[in-house]
Amino acid sequence: MKVFSFIIICLIFFSCSNNSTDHSTLVSTESGQGMTDGNEITYQSRIMYEFLRLRNPQTGEIPADIRNKELAFAKTLPVNMKKSFTWEQRGPVNKGGRTRDIAIDVNNENIWLAAGVTGGIWRSIDAGASWNKVTSPLQPHSITALTQDTRVGHENVWYAGTGEHYGIVSASTFEARYSGNGLLKVQTVELPGQN
Repeated sequence: MKVFSFIIICLIFFSCSNNSTDHSTLVSTESGQGMTDGNEITYQSRIMYEFLRLRNPQTGEIPADIRNKELAFAKTLPVNMKKSFTWEQRGPVNKGGRTRDIAIDVNNENIWLAAGVTGGIWRSIDAGASWNKVTSPLQPHSITALTQDTRVGHENVWYAGTGEHYGIVSASTFEARYSGNGLLKVQTVELPGQN
């Protein structure tokens, strides 16, 4: 982490001290323009983003001794080294693609929903021991967010956000993309044996 921070700061310094820097680009980048080259984020825009995050808004400069201040702040954060975690795989295994979100029913802790960015919505009624796909083949496959309406009397309403077009390219091909289709809303029906 130290090396990465040092490299970023060096790149920012080199980028900003370079005499060939086009200052009109820096100004337009601050306003949110010039951050992309077509549809891809450019290397230069990433460096500028890091610079804009680190700089003092009044002086426009990166604060002196920023790394040591960062380390001093990190020492104030709570650390709990007494706990060790043992992770257990809960699924859906190799079916839903990368899991982007998970939600647990507020009325029944055994009902879980998982959002797959290439596999739709998956549902478990036994706390993750088994899963069933609940979206149809004609519904969007790139599910990126799940939430339940927790208002009293509305807990059977769920919402799913869709779309992660540039973040879901398959490892095997660059053509396996699923665009989003806005927000999905579903009202669940109580099934026998769920309570």
